[in-house]
Amino acid sequence: NTTAPASSDNSAYRTAFQLAGFDQITWDVQLQGNPVQATLSQFPLTFWIIGHEWFDTLDDRAQSELSSYLDAGGHLVLSGSALGYDIGNTTFYSDYLHAKLVSFEITLSLISGWPNDEIGQGLTEKIRLFSSDNVTIYNELIAPLPSATPVFLYKNEKNNLTSNYIKAQRSGDRGAAAIKTSTGNYNTIYFAFDLSTLINHTAFNEIVARTLYWTLDLNPPVLQPIGDQVVQPNVTLTLQLQATDEDKDPLIFDTNAAAMLPSPFFFDSITGLFQWTPTFDDYGNYNVTFEVTDGSAFDFETITISVPFDFLLSNEIRVTQNPSQSYNPTLLVDHTGSNHIFFSDNREDAGIYRLYYTKLDSGGSTLIDDTRKSNL
Repeated sequence: NTTAPASSDNSAYRTAFQLAGFDQITWDVQLQGNPVQATLSQFPLTFWIIGHEWFDTLDDRAQSELSSYLDAGGHLVLSGSALGYDIGNTTFYSDYLHAKLVSFEITLSLISGWPNDEIGQGLTEKIRLFSSDNVTIYNELIAPLPSATPVFLYKNEKNNLTSNYIKAQRSGDRGAAAIKTSTGNYNTIYFAFDLSTLINHTAFNEIVARTLYWTLDLNPPVLQPIGDQVVQPNVTLTLQLQATDEDKDPLIFDTNAAAMLPSPFFFDSITGLFQWTPTFDDYGNYNVTFEVTDGSAFDFETITISVPFDFLLSNEIRVTQNPSQSYNPTLLVDHTGSNHIFFSDNREDAGIYRLYYTKLDSGGSTLIDDTRKSNL
């Protein structure tokens, strides 16, 4: 379930859900009103997008329905830059989101993941502070109550100070940009900024995917690193995909190689075995994606498989008058004055060869050696 006012980029969320492998139903509160608990309970997760709205973010009816939904074991993700300003003094805010508003009108342009947090770790990303019509976007600084933990902090681009060093006026609390709570009955994640203001779309998709996996207690499979590959023509490239799954779910492998490679290959979706023998016409670089899924979540890696042209030109034929290198060259001149070089070569290896030959003067002396080149 998603709801979003016009100020939030709802299409970005829909794309992120699809990329993470999740089906979705969109519910527009402005058009359809608040969904009731009976509707919400049909879904294990509600992703409620508030955007940049300052008023009427979650009215009393919405808070009541969401409270019942969570009490019944549903899971909730909220994303909004001014939710605390609107409902920060409600029991829903403190007892279900497990948050306390520290300060609003925060204008720090970086978020940084809390160390070792399943969602935020390893991420430092820039967020937009102005809307499409050049209106300043103010975010909120929130403090996790004892049952919650930080997910993201704000950072200042100039001095790199994180938000746990920022004190709001008349408050000793130090806050975060996002927090999460797991009660054993329900999970909640509360982003005190609009996720769609992330400038890096790849990072946005990654954060949404991590959020969905954590909130739903899913353990996605992990595809072991593959890395880029280089293979010569007429040589078989063999990749044995490996993956692990904490839940011990059956795993299925997949690839887009059929759309990317120029010649046939072998792939077993059960074992993860991939084999390809490029031909001498297949030189080039090919971006191939390999994926593993447990039926609900997935992991993937896109690698580059290279068949370098240099490998095809690694052999040389030298047609010279030197007996030790001679291939019995014979020079003939046709009636137009064009030169023709004839030589014999007993090599049996197919391929493309670089041909070197010499230019001789009328007395048989070399004028230019090994500078005339052509491919054979």
